[in-house]
Amino acid sequence: NICDFVLYRAPTLYLLELKTVGTPSASLTSLFGKYDPEKRCYKKQRHLQDMAKAEQSATGLRALVVICYRRTGHTYAVTARDVLEWVERAASGGRKSIPEEFCINHGTPVAARQLRVSWRYDVAEMMEKLGGGGHA
Repeated sequence: NICDFVLYRAPTLYLLELKTVGTPSASLTSLFGKYDPEKRCYKKQRHLQDMAKAEQSATGLRALVVICYRRTGHTYAVTARDVLEWVERAASGGRKSIPEEFCINHGTPVAARQLRVSWRYDVAEMMEKLGGGGHA
């Protein structure tokens, strides 16, 4: 599958890759699998590339990575393109994790509340913030 979740809210189709981390900085290995030095990419990096490519080639399509930082209880929707740029910089000697600060600066906050074990996200509010219009 190209992503974890597909959501349609007229007139926009959203491709969502959902990630949850328990540390202040999301390790790229924990998010996207083992790094392959020969291919110079992470195992699941192809998902991001496919999502970004789909967004670029289609009108009315948004590709987002939703990252929940359990330690702070904050969740952000960041474009697949922004996350992919971060991952590619990491592959060329940059940082090997995505700090919450990156999501604060490049993402859209997503209201969330923790259930017993998992989290519940306010998708309608996220759609409003992202400018999706229409009704959920």
